[in-house]
Amino acid sequence: MQLLRVAVLVATALPVGVLAANGLNLIGFGAESVAMGGADTAGARDTAALNTNPAGLAQLSRPAFDGYMAAAFALDVGHADSFGNDRAVDNKVVPVGGFGVSRPFDGGKLVGAIGFFAQGGAGAVYKGLRTPFGTSDDLSALVGFARITPGLAWRITDEVTVGLHCR
Repeated sequence: MQLLRVAVLVATALPVGVLAANGLNLIGFGAESVAMGGADTAGARDTAALNTNPAGLAQLSRPAFDGYMAAAFALDVGHADSFGNDRAVDNKVVPVGGFGVSRPFDGGKLVGAIGFFAQGGAGAVYKGLRTPFGTSDDLSALVGFARITPGLAWRITDEVTVGLHCR
Protein backbone atom coordinates (compact mmCIF):
# COMPACT_ATOMS: atom_id res chain seq x y z
CA MET A 1 0.00 0.00 0.00
CA GLN A 2 2.87 2.40 0.79
CA LEU A 3 4.45 1.63 -2.60
CA LEU A 4 1.14 2.51 -4.31
CA ARG A 5 0.99 5.86 -2.50
CA VAL A 6 4.55 6.70 -3.56
CA ALA A 7 3.80 5.70 -7.17
CA VAL A 8 0.68 7.94 -7.26
CA LEU A 9 2.61 10.82 -5.72
CA VAL A 10 5.43 10.50 -8.26
CA ALA A 11 3.00 10.12 -11.20
CA THR A 12 1.05 13.26 -10.26
CA ALA A 13 4.22 15.28 -9.72
CA LEU A 14 5.66 14.60 -13.21
CA PRO A 15 5.31 17.44 -15.71
CA VAL A 16 2.88 16.79 -18.53
CA GLY A 17 2.36 18.74 -21.75
CA VAL A 18 -1.01 20.47 -21.92
CA LEU A 19 -2.83 22.14 -24.80
CA ALA A 20 -5.85 24.42 -24.53
CA ALA A 21 -8.24 26.10 -26.90
CA ASN A 22 -11.47 27.99 -26.81
CA GLY A 23 -12.96 26.68 -30.03
CA LEU A 24 -13.51 29.37 -32.63
CA ASN A 25 -13.28 32.13 -30.04
CA LEU A 26 -9.54 32.63 -30.06
CA ILE A 27 -7.97 33.80 -26.82
CA GLY A 28 -4.97 35.54 -28.39
CA PHE A 29 -6.71 38.63 -29.82
CA GLY A 30 -4.48 41.70 -30.04
CA ALA A 31 -0.73 42.19 -29.98
CA GLU A 32 -0.42 42.10 -26.19
CA SER A 33 -2.53 38.95 -25.87
CA VAL A 34 -0.55 37.09 -28.53
CA ALA A 35 2.76 38.17 -26.97
CA MET A 36 1.56 36.91 -23.59
CA GLY A 37 0.29 33.61 -24.98
CA GLY A 38 -3.29 34.48 -24.04
CA ALA A 39 -2.37 34.99 -20.36
CA ASP A 40 -3.73 38.53 -20.48
CA THR A 41 -7.32 37.45 -19.83
CA ALA A 42 -6.96 38.49 -16.18
CA GLY A 43 -5.10 41.71 -16.94
CA ALA A 44 -6.19 43.02 -20.33
CA ARG A 45 -5.19 46.61 -20.97
CA ASP A 46 -6.57 47.28 -24.43
CA THR A 47 -9.88 47.13 -26.28
CA ALA A 48 -9.25 43.48 -27.25
CA ALA A 49 -10.51 42.78 -23.71
CA LEU A 50 -13.96 42.80 -25.35
CA ASN A 51 -13.09 39.33 -26.68
CA THR A 52 -11.51 37.85 -23.58
CA ASN A 53 -12.43 39.66 -20.37
CA PRO A 54 -14.57 42.80 -20.69
CA ALA A 55 -13.89 43.75 -17.05
CA GLY A 56 -10.33 44.53 -18.21
CA LEU A 57 -11.72 47.57 -20.02
CA ALA A 58 -11.94 49.29 -16.63
CA GLN A 59 -8.13 49.60 -16.70
CA LEU A 60 -8.36 52.01 -19.66
CA SER A 61 -8.15 55.49 -18.13
CA ARG A 62 -8.36 57.52 -21.36
CA PRO A 63 -9.99 57.14 -24.79
CA ALA A 64 -8.30 54.45 -26.85
CA PHE A 65 -8.24 53.04 -30.35
CA ASP A 66 -6.48 49.70 -30.85
CA GLY A 67 -6.05 47.82 -34.09
CA TYR A 68 -4.11 44.72 -35.00
CA MET A 69 -3.50 42.21 -37.73
CA ALA A 70 -1.96 38.79 -37.33
CA ALA A 71 -1.57 35.54 -39.19
CA ALA A 72 -1.81 31.92 -38.13
CA PHE A 73 0.08 29.31 -40.12
CA ALA A 74 -1.13 25.81 -40.94
CA LEU A 75 1.51 23.34 -39.81
CA ASP A 76 1.43 19.64 -40.58
CA VAL A 77 -2.02 19.76 -42.22
CA GLY A 78 -2.47 17.41 -45.13
CA HIS A 79 -4.73 15.10 -47.11
CA ALA A 80 -4.06 11.61 -48.40
CA ASP A 81 -6.42 9.16 -50.11
CA SER A 82 -6.48 6.06 -52.29
CA PHE A 83 -6.45 8.13 -55.53
CA GLY A 84 -2.82 9.18 -55.14
CA ASN A 85 -3.47 12.47 -53.45
CA ASP A 86 -0.93 13.10 -50.72
CA ARG A 87 -0.55 16.83 -50.26
CA ALA A 88 -0.24 19.67 -47.84
CA VAL A 89 -3.02 22.20 -47.46
CA ASP A 90 -3.03 25.01 -50.07
CA ASN A 91 -4.12 27.80 -47.70
CA LYS A 92 -1.16 27.94 -45.33
CA VAL A 93 -1.95 31.37 -43.85
CA VAL A 94 -5.07 32.28 -41.84
CA PRO A 95 -5.60 36.03 -41.34
CA VAL A 96 -6.83 37.43 -38.02
CA GLY A 97 -7.51 41.07 -37.26
CA GLY A 98 -9.67 43.63 -35.59
CA PHE A 99 -9.95 46.96 -33.87
CA GLY A 100 -11.71 48.53 -30.92
CA VAL A 101 -12.57 51.96 -29.55
CA SER A 102 -13.13 52.78 -25.88
CA ARG A 103 -14.04 55.81 -23.82
CA PRO A 104 -14.09 56.27 -20.04
CA PHE A 105 -16.99 58.01 -18.30
CA ASP A 106 -17.70 59.16 -14.74
CA GLY A 107 -14.07 59.96 -13.96
CA GLY A 108 -12.88 56.62 -15.36
CA LYS A 109 -15.12 54.41 -13.20
CA LEU A 110 -17.17 53.39 -16.23
CA VAL A 111 -15.66 52.50 -19.62
CA GLY A 112 -17.67 51.87 -22.76
CA ALA A 113 -16.20 50.20 -25.84
CA ILE A 114 -17.06 48.68 -29.17
CA GLY A 115 -14.89 46.41 -31.27
CA PHE A 116 -14.82 44.57 -34.56
CA PHE A 117 -13.03 41.21 -34.58
CA ALA A 118 -12.55 38.95 -37.59
CA GLN A 119 -11.01 35.61 -38.38
CA GLY A 120 -11.21 34.14 -41.83
CA GLY A 121 -10.03 31.21 -43.85
CA ALA A 122 -9.59 28.80 -40.94
CA GLY A 123 -9.86 25.31 -42.32
CA ALA A 124 -8.40 23.45 -45.24
CA VAL A 125 -8.29 24.00 -49.00
CA TYR A 126 -6.88 21.42 -51.40
CA LYS A 127 -6.83 22.36 -55.09
CA GLY A 128 -6.65 19.96 -58.02
CA LEU A 129 -7.16 16.63 -56.24
CA ARG A 130 -7.46 13.58 -58.47
CA THR A 131 -10.93 11.97 -58.46
CA PRO A 132 -11.95 8.36 -59.21
CA PHE A 133 -13.37 9.60 -62.53
CA GLY A 134 -10.03 10.76 -63.94
CA THR A 135 -10.78 14.43 -63.35
CA SER A 136 -9.58 16.88 -60.73
CA ASP A 137 -11.57 18.73 -58.13
CA ASP A 138 -11.10 21.08 -55.20
CA LEU A 139 -11.85 20.12 -51.62
CA SER A 140 -12.39 22.75 -48.96
CA ALA A 141 -13.80 23.14 -45.49
CA LEU A 142 -13.53 26.73 -44.27
CA VAL A 143 -14.98 28.85 -41.54
CA GLY A 144 -14.72 32.59 -41.13
CA PHE A 145 -16.50 34.95 -38.85
CA ALA A 146 -16.66 38.58 -37.89
CA ARG A 147 -18.43 40.17 -35.01
CA ILE A 148 -19.17 43.60 -33.66
CA THR A 149 -18.94 43.48 -29.88
CA PRO A 150 -20.09 46.31 -27.62
CA GLY A 151 -19.05 46.23 -23.98
CA LEU A 152 -19.09 48.08 -20.70
CA ALA A 153 -16.85 47.86 -17.63
CA TRP A 154 -17.38 49.31 -14.18
CA ARG A 155 -14.60 49.81 -11.64
CA ILE A 156 -16.36 49.30 -8.31
CA THR A 157 -13.13 49.64 -6.32
CA ASP A 158 -9.45 49.59 -7.32
CA GLU A 159 -9.50 45.81 -6.77
CA VAL A 160 -12.95 44.93 -8.13
CA THR A 161 -14.22 45.48 -11.67
CA VAL A 162 -17.09 43.94 -13.55
CA GLY A 163 -17.74 43.90 -17.26
CA LEU A 164 -20.24 42.76 -19.81
CA HIS A 165 -20.28 42.39 -23.57
CA CYS A 166 -22.68 41.25 -26.24
CA ARG A 167 -21.61 38.78 -28.86
